[in-house]
Amino acid sequence: MAKINVTYEKLSRQSENSLSELLNLKRRYVASADALYPRYRADCNRNRDLYTAEAQEAQRKQAKEEYSRKRLELFNELWRDVGVEIDLMRDDLAAWVSEPGDPAFLAQIKAYRDFDLSLSRTELEALVAGAGGNYVCLRCLDTLAGKSGLRVSVPSVEDFGKDLERIKMDFWSLRLYGPVGEGDVLDLLPDVVSYSGMQMGGP
Repeated sequence: MAKINVTYEKLSRQSENSLSELLNLKRRYVASADALYPRYRADCNRNRDLYTAEAQEAQRKQAKEEYSRKRLELFNELWRDVGVEIDLMRDDLAAWVSEPGDPAFLAQIKAYRDFDLSLSRTELEALVAGAGGNYVCLRCLDTLAGKSGLRVSVPSVEDFGKDLERIKMDFWSLRLYGPVGEGDVLDLLPDVVSYSGMQMGGP
């Protein structure tokens, strides 16, 4: 079957804005997390020549707790902002799917069907443009095109939902992000946490 690819500006505009913001959120989180590690090392080594081994260990423990607290605060802020962008994309998807089709356009498609008219590729391309990116119109047009051995490529709502979940999972993995240090980075990983059935955390 020939495949007609169509572009949905209304949907992609929100998606592009949100994806751009998600990339910015990731960059800011990584930079902020990286900045925590030098402070952690400085806190661990503060006055090290004046302390006993026990006092140094207590200082390292306190530094680790402070580091973990600050990193968790950073992650929680990131996770909240990620949720905002994911919700914006979900809302945009719902609005796109639920928007009524243009009655005149749907009547035109019905006329093709009622009179058993076949579609040429040129006609189909013109009708795709006339659908204006409306989900209902495109779905109806795809059904009509199939009778002429053609097809309109309409994005899968289910696949889009899965993509959003994958994006969330990718950001959840940043919970384990830590800069390369001097051998103690693994010790700084958080305790095992679970998201969507996946467990991750320190060894």
